[in-house]
Amino acid sequence: MVYRKPILLTSLWLLGSSVFSSSHSLGENKEPAKTAATSLADRQKTAAPSGGQEEQRITSVLGQLNIDGEELLTAIKYCERDQPQLNEAECLNDYWVPHWLLAKKTKLSAYETNRILALEFKRSLLAEVALPSEDELNRAIGKAAAQYAKPERVRVFRILLSTEKEAIQLLRDLPQRLTPEKFRQLARSHSIDEATRQRGGDLGFLWPDGRTDIPQVQADASLYQAASKLADGQLSNEPIKEKAGYALLWRRGSLPKVALTPAEARSYALARSKRIQSENVFDITLEELRNSHLQSYRPQLLEVWQKKQP
Repeated sequence: MVYRKPILLTSLWLLGSSVFSSSHSLGENKEPAKTAATSLADRQKTAAPSGGQEEQRITSVLGQLNIDGEELLTAIKYCERDQPQLNEAECLNDYWVPHWLLAKKTKLSAYETNRILALEFKRSLLAEVALPSEDELNRAIGKAAAQYAKPERVRVFRILLSTEKEAIQLLRDLPQRLTPEKFRQLARSHSIDEATRQRGGDLGFLWPDGRTDIPQVQADASLYQAASKLADGQLSNEPIKEKAGYALLWRRGSLPKVALTPAEARSYALARSKRIQSENVFDITLEELRNSHLQSYRPQLLEVWQKKQP
């Protein structure tokens, strides 16, 4: 599930300052929020090491559910592993806060149990959404068939030369037992195509319209037509004319045509429609909780705490 909107629904007390603040009321059951000073002082009193040196702790509070520093650190660890593209504050906000809030709604506090129940709550939304109308489903079926259907694609190695004469000469000079490595060497030294020369002439899997499975590589459609007449592993016995010159073409393999049956297209379309609707319901649920509980959000305090770590 991808959370498209910021969801800030809990309170995190960090070094005596509030990163998140919440009113801690769910439905008719309203609970007074602990102050930062009280929460921090209570934990420091019980966790202070000998010699009077107080240990700095993180305490998270969500109503009656306490999220201690160890659990917060575990969440940050998961963020670093599973969501490296997000900074820790964004990951906590987008992923863990919804989990914790939904876990609060279940009124259980065991860490892994809460995670499982929160996920089950989200899955239950999928089961509750209304089915699309026949018109909506038929439109979705058309999109699914176009998205999942694929023509035969051919894996192509190619060396592009400026003139037909150069291409014929290089074709004659090819060793009788041509290997992929030898072909790549020749492509790097002879091909005039900047996009594929350093790739050793490898175009990847070619589509009928010249698209390839390599985003930065686009080929002439005539190459597909020529390659489709060859067998896997076969080298063209003559240069192939394309817009930029003449190509030596080696078909290295292929992927078969993929087509959905009507039943498969309907199944894909129905699943996608239900998933989109459930995401919308989930976003609305979290937004309602966010509006009820969020008072402030200060992610910069998480950065302050991280700088203090050894």
